[in-house]
Parts: sequence; C-alpha cells; structure tokens
Amino acid sequence: MTMAFPLHLPLLTVFLIISCEGSFYNDKDILNPDSIKADWMKTLDKSKSLAAVTIPGTCDSMSPSHQAWSLEHQLNAGVRYFEINVKSPLIFNRKKIEFGNKPMDEVLNILNVFLTKNPSEIVLLKLNLDWLNKKTIAKNLSKALKKVKNLWLKDNVPCVGDAKGKIIILRSSTFEKGVFNQNASKKKDKKFKTTNGQVEVIMKRLKTAEPLCTQKTLVITDGSASAFLTKKGKSVAKEVNPNLCLAFESLLNGKSKPACLGVIATDFPGPKLIDTIIKFNGAGAGEGAGAGAGEGAGAGAGEGAGAGAGEGAGAAEGAGAEAGEGAAKGAGEGDAGESS
Repeated sequence: MTMAFPLHLPLLTVFLIISCEGSFYNDKDILNPDSIKADWMKTLDKSKSLAAVTIPGTCDSMSPSHQAWSLEHQLNAGVRYFEINVKSPLIFNRKKIEFGNKPMDEVLNILNVFLTKNPSEIVLLKLNLDWLNKKTIAKNLSKALKKVKNLWLKDNVPCVGDAKGKIIILRSSTFEKGVFNQNASKKKDKKFKTTNGQVEVIMKRLKTAEPLCTQKTLVITDGSASAFLTKKGKSVAKEVNPNLCLAFESLLNGKSKPACLGVIATDFPGPKLIDTIIKFNGAGAGEGAGAGAGEGAGAGAGEGAGAGAGEGAGAAEGAGAEAGEGAAKGAGEGDAGESS
C-alpha cells in the first residue's frame, strides 16, 4: 500500500500557530519535567534494525544559531541524533579536538553518563570536520575515538539490541568512519522560501526515506533552512515547526502510516514535535520519563568518555554510500539526495 503524504497543507489560522509555538518550537534552555523522554527507546524491538527506527534529531546540535537547549536537555527531551561540528587549532596544540565549543572529552562524557543512567537508549553522532584542517583532525580523531567506551565505529547498521547503551558514529562527507548512511535532503532544501513550501519539501524527502529505511538503509532528513539576509534558522523554525508537526500528526492518523522514516533532524524543536516523531515507532514509544531523567548528565561525572587525541590512522575524504538517481521507487523527485 502506498502511503499518502500530506504534501498540500491548508493555511493555518494565526491563533492556531501561536498556540502551538510553545510546544512545537523551543528557544529557551529550559526543559519542563513533564517533557522528559529519557528512556523512550526501552520499548523498541531489539531485533529491529536501527535504520527502521524513526528518530528525532537536531541540526548543528551545539550551535546557538540552531538550538536553544543544552546537550543534556536535548538528550532528556528525547533527541537521539546529533550533528556536531569538529575543529582543532590550526597552529598550536593541533591535537586538541573540540566538539562545537566544548572539548571532545567533555561532550563524549555527557553522552556516556546519560547512557549509563539510561542503558535502553542509543545516541547517534554525525561529526562534520572543519575543512581547513580536516585531514589532521580526522587522523587525531580516529585514534581518540578508539579509546572511547561504548562506541560503535563499524560501518554496518546495528540492530537495536546491539546498539543499546552505545554512541553510534555515522559517516559524514569529512569523516569516513562509522555507519554508512544516506541523506534524503538536498542542498537546495536549505533555502527557505515559504512556510508551506518548506513543509512540503520535508514531507517529500520523508517519502523518499520511508522505502529506504525499511530496507535497512539509515536515512537522515535535514529540516534546517534559512533565507539569506531575511530569515535566520530560528525564525524559520518558529514558523515551520508547528506546521510540520501538524503534517506529522496527519500522517500518523492516516490510513497508511509509514513503517519508519529514519532520522528527522530539525532546528529548535519543542517537546511536542519530538514526541510526535517518536510516536511513529508505535504504541508505548516515549511513555514515561525513565531512570535518571532530569538529573542532567554534566561533564566530569562517571568515567571519562574520551582520551586525548594523538597520532593515528587517517580518515579518507568524501565518505559515504553514493546515492544515485532514482534510489527509491516513487520517491519525491526520483532520487535520494546527497549521501553522507
């Protein structure tokens, strides 16, 4: 049965959009205890491929231009996919590695402390290396990651049972280590034109993702967008997120709910948007706050996640499985977008 994606959405009233902003869109570093979803993965079938799970994620997860919540709040809110920019000094202390604006060890420790408290959960991490010195970063990062506990660096997509309690590294165009994955989105999707137009683009990409994730291909749909000089990511997310969530709810309540949609990454997601994405995984997903919820996963707690970066095996440039035209039958515009 072909699922019916709601591509043409009716115009929403101003009242409805304003009433939804607080739950679908978030621009404050505050997480209400009622919105905690620290262990929503506990009900997932352990034999299922991780690719077949619909996962809420964030774009540029540690940038204030794309997210308001701290990493700890994102984890407790139910976010399980993180896109992080990696850099190191160009001249002095070139072995130092930073994830976003924090030392690598601190970030990995936050993730591992959360997973220790919530062993049913899985964290997916996509690392985008600074182009200016990506070869040096890749070499040092490869060696450093080998020392990190509970890390999946293999190229195959694990099943849920094998992935629980682990950080799953996903390949990117700048770091050729970790799980092969495919990006359903295209570069042109980043250019915002209209709210309804952006929602339609995302839903079209998800139509591409559905047949791929059922075939055990880990697919990522990136919902981030902006308009040069006129609309930044925050103002776009404020308009798009409520409409996108309503489109998701329409899909959930339709006659042909998709089996899976892969990773759905957005800017400034609110609790309701995250919860709606989680609900694609079926009954029970997202219910209950779970052990350790809301306690935070501050750096310095538990065992250190990463060791200092040193010399090691280099990572080749241009990673990922190439997605050719027409990768999925009947999908959107007939291709699967850029691969990662």
